[in-house]
Amino acid sequence: MSNDVLYWIWMGINFIATLGIAMLLMHRTKKLGLSFGISTLVNIAFTAGSILWLRTVDDVPFAVNFGVIVYGIAFVNALIFDFFILMSLKNKGNGPTRPSMPRYDIREEDDSEPIRTNKA
Repeated sequence: MSNDVLYWIWMGINFIATLGIAMLLMHRTKKLGLSFGISTLVNIAFTAGSILWLRTVDDVPFAVNFGVIVYGIAFVNALIFDFFILMSLKNKGNGPTRPSMPRYDIREEDDSEPIRTNKA
């Protein structure tokens, strides 16, 4: 495999691992901060490992710098996707966030006097 293919494989693994761990933790713990924090640490670890790998396989400074910039963009994209996915999972199935309004039933029988009409 060429280094270009491995580059995109590393980037894909980063997205899948980060989002998968975030969704799994959110599903089990229902804690947004914990899920987002741990998935961010996983994202940082994969991005740092990918950048170190890229520096070892390529000698051209422009290619390495361009790859680091693209990995940085992918890091920010994974954070944004992660946050919005976790927010949607947080709001899913928890019901309304405000108390429900009381229901008023209209009844046939009322304690008040009926309105009299003057019909002859």
